[in-house]
Amino acid sequence: ECDAGFNGYRNATAAFSYKATTYCSAGLPIINSTHGDLREKIHEHDIGANYDSMSAHGLAESIISVHARSGPSMRERVQKYFEHALDQDRARCVMGEFFEELLEPPMEDIGTRVPVHTTA
Repeated sequence: ECDAGFNGYRNATAAFSYKATTYCSAGLPIINSTHGDLREKIHEHDIGANYDSMSAHGLAESIISVHARSGPSMRERVQKYFEHALDQDRARCVMGEFFEELLEPPMEDIGTRVPVHTTA
């Protein structure tokens, strides 16, 4: 059993890695060095700790920080974040709603359409 997931890359900027999503699905807090979306979400939702990839001291502090805060409440927070933001079924539903809205004409446009007649 693991206490945390390690998402360590040297000088990397990335969105969520597949690895980080897998950690979240298991309810594991993430120890992360990447810059970008994941770093922001870890800070915003308190679902792990970030560190500078060039700092062994920063990595050690992140491990200590996650260990000190780990437990059922941290795992629940990570799991809830996953279910709300990353779960495949939830994402599919949100994307479906997005495309339905995109394809529906705005209400004000419905009455202004000009019918097109073709002759065969």
